[in-house]
Amino acid sequence: MLVTNLQNGPRGFYARDELVLLEPGEQREVAPSAMELKVAKATGWFQFETQTSDVATNDNRSRGRRGSPSS
Repeated sequence: MLVTNLQNGPRGFYARDELVLLEPGEQREVAPSAMELKVAKATGWFQFETQTSDVATNDNRSRGRRGSPSS
């Protein structure tokens, strides 16, 4: 997850029990726990962008015989 500090001064939050300090406008790739993310979002200090690699694919399309894609 890409996090950006939107404030005019340095701001920090915890990600996996480690303090992450970001300067104004700085971006960093982090992997906070669900609770840490909730707390960081509640501050309103950061922008959070989920990277494609962070999103689990959920392919629920019907499959044909032996797992081949159906037409």
